[in-house]
Amino acid sequence: MKKRVLIIDDDALFRAILSRLVSLAGYEYDTAESGEKGYEMVANNHYDCIFVDYQMYELNGIEFVKLVRSNPDPAIAEVPIVLLTGWVEKQIVNSAFEAGISLFRQKLELQHTSEYIEKIVNEAISNNEIHLVNNSLILLYKGQ
Repeated sequence: MKKRVLIIDDDALFRAILSRLVSLAGYEYDTAESGEKGYEMVANNHYDCIFVDYQMYELNGIEFVKLVRSNPDPAIAEVPIVLLTGWVEKQIVNSAFEAGISLFRQKLELQHTSEYIEKIVNEAISNNEIHLVNNSLILLYKGQ
């Protein structure tokens, strides 16, 4: 069975670009235009990885991560999450990892190839598995 990815971003063009790359990498995907809609989808579907934008209206990416990580269902709370942003401020990155993201990536990095997307998904899953073995949802930032 193909892995399934959720893409959450309020920018329709970026959702379309990332959806195409995810599809070319061989993954099934769903999209959501807001953190609220994304959380609703997470609560009702299984995802192997989630890509979420940092800067969105109402529920931003970090707030979305906190909501997912606080879910009592481990199948939801432990899903790997990649936070995407154009903003690379140390405070944002630190807050994101404290919230429990699996991986941080700049949006510009994702406009490459489907093989790169596959590498990111696999890295997010691996990072999550390593830290969940240690019963920790706070994942380390692997700088570039």
